[in-house]
Amino acid sequence: MKHLPQRTSLAAQTAEILREAITSGQWPRWLPGELELMQRLHVSRVTLRAALVVLEREKLITGGQGKRRQVQQSPVGKLKPPPPRRAVVLLTPAPLHRLPAATVFWIDELREHLEAAGWPLEIHESAAAYRRRPVHALEELAVRLAPAGWVIFRSTPEMQRWFSDKGLPAVIAGSVYPNVPLASVDVDYFAGCRHAAGRMLAAGHQRMAILRPDTSLAGDLASVEGFRAGAKDAQVSEVLHDATTAGVCLRLDQLFAQSPAPTGLLVFHASHLLTVIGWLQRAGRRVPQDVSVLCRDDEPILDAVIPTPSRYTLNPLLFARKISRAVVGLVTGGGNQQRSRLLPTFVRGDTLAKAAD
Repeated sequence: MKHLPQRTSLAAQTAEILREAITSGQWPRWLPGELELMQRLHVSRVTLRAALVVLEREKLITGGQGKRRQVQQSPVGKLKPPPPRRAVVLLTPAPLHRLPAATVFWIDELREHLEAAGWPLEIHESAAAYRRRPVHALEELAVRLAPAGWVIFRSTPEMQRWFSDKGLPAVIAGSVYPNVPLASVDVDYFAGCRHAAGRMLAAGHQRMAILRPDTSLAGDLASVEGFRAGAKDAQVSEVLHDATTAGVCLRLDQLFAQSPAPTGLLVFHASHLLTVIGWLQRAGRRVPQDVSVLCRDDEPILDAVIPTPSRYTLNPLLFARKISRAVVGLVTGGGNQQRSRLLPTFVRGDTLAKAAD
């Protein structure tokens, strides 16, 4: 008997899966990190490293020992990307269940609009694509997914420049950074926050503060610019936090330890507004008698808050319809880098009042 049954090890199977992915161009330049590969393939670190050693011997990859593994076969520039699929990909930094309810609503509406037009919508979460250096992650996504068009949500400057440089049909759901020629559908945060400052100014507030996450999102920067423009000569301080409840409370502790303290607050996100109102109540500061509060964004939960928050809201149906038209125009070759801005609507609540003497 010359031939015996061959038993393939788990490491060998893992190496074969990785080999096929590399040769098919799924990872043009770099392999994902070990932790991501372990989660994708459901194997242990020992098994994964044994498979990677095999690929290193075959000279398909190089690196290891603390360095990121680089693909040696099919380098970028020599790949023939697959033809675009009849699909649209929406890219987000977080899964849907972690996104605000209003965002999930317009995404669902967008899905219906695109599917009615014959373009199924796929939602992909990629934290790596939102890092400071997203090139490798974006290249991998572009090759692996190959959609006809993209919708990019909460995009960074690096992401926008990458999509622009590659000439991919993409619509930014949000604000576009300067000198980036991409189509977008956005809220006019400058106008909305300028109006918010004007409301506070008309109520006699001369000491105001902007409480916002420490981000460089184009919409957040436009919001600050608009609020400062509307506040004119009033005193405006900008308070950045890490978007956690503890972080918001810490910054409020520091802000109201100053004398004189602000009498008006602009808060960007609904979840942070709830923290702010709770902190003010705990600190013995009445809303709006002592401190007026406005929220830049809206969520359905705010309808159940007492006092009813004064805030700005957006029509999610219109937002989704605008994005859908922009995407379909791009993927069918009939669109261009058009930009739409929607004015938010002021909701007169009970958290804005005249400044205390």
